[in-house]
Amino acid sequence: VTVYNNAQSETAKISIGVAQGSILGPLLFVIYDNDLPNVLESCHVTLFADDTVLYCSSKCPKLLQQKLNSDLTRVCDWLETNHLTINIKKSKFILIGSGPRLSRLSTSLVTSVGDTPLEEVESYKYLGVMISNNLTWHDHIEFIKSKINKKLGLLKRIKNYLPLHSRILFYNSYILPSFDYADTVWGDRGNETLMADLQILQNKVARIILDLDYGSSASSALKKLAWKDLKTRRIVNRLILIYKCKNNLFSYNFEITYHQDMHVYNTRSKCNIRKSAARHKWGHWTTVNFASNDWNEFPQGIREAKDLQTFKVYLNSFIDT
Repeated sequence: VTVYNNAQSETAKISIGVAQGSILGPLLFVIYDNDLPNVLESCHVTLFADDTVLYCSSKCPKLLQQKLNSDLTRVCDWLETNHLTINIKKSKFILIGSGPRLSRLSTSLVTSVGDTPLEEVESYKYLGVMISNNLTWHDHIEFIKSKINKKLGLLKRIKNYLPLHSRILFYNSYILPSFDYADTVWGDRGNETLMADLQILQNKVARIILDLDYGSSASSALKKLAWKDLKTRRIVNRLILIYKCKNNLFSYNFEITYHQDMHVYNTRSKCNIRKSAARHKWGHWTTVNFASNDWNEFPQGIREAKDLQTFKVYLNSFIDT
């Protein structure tokens, strides 16, 4: 039933699917496709509304192709049984690995849905993050820069009509989220040049808001606005992530081990995170290993704050001193 302007439509029965526009639509769809992972044998799946990612790993390219195609066939059968269709045009295939390993591949992998091969791409945007096949974040940083530059152009055109507090509100609402989004994953991973490019953009925003010349001091502008530079913001966000994990404030799929878990006796570093062993730089750059460096350097009193809000207050106070 649809109601609009006090007018009500006739009642219609739904035999399959979920009615679009209904309040319960998103929840019903999640329930509807909740059993998709049960049909897979080799792959894992991540479901977010109607975005579905199928992934698996193997050192052997042929075995990897076999696993993917086998489970893709099962997915197609499940979709047909549940009266759903896959959008082939939006479905892509990406082979992720280190640069040297990808360059050593003699043949390309072929994955297909039915008789239709999936397009292989070198990078793909998933939930707002550009994921590259060589595990670098160059494409994502360029994506962020492009978005922010467009918003900077808009700010330049309207700033003369806005008071200072409205310009700052524009930054906090439309630009800052682009700097912060998922930075616990991509931030500072050996990307000094790319991180510097983003900092240049933040400096540019500060000068525009304060009507300063291009050559004016960026640090003075940030200080006047009481803004943290982006590197400091990334550290803060990583520390908040670890605090939430430590206190079970949200679910996560990685393991955090503390020194106190390894010893039966007290040590000064008992609350420090024990870094996982890694043979390659990719292992050192995992979220937990990278964030543990920041966590272990901060005073224990801050890390043991009683709640998240208190932790943020202590943390910001410590950084600002």
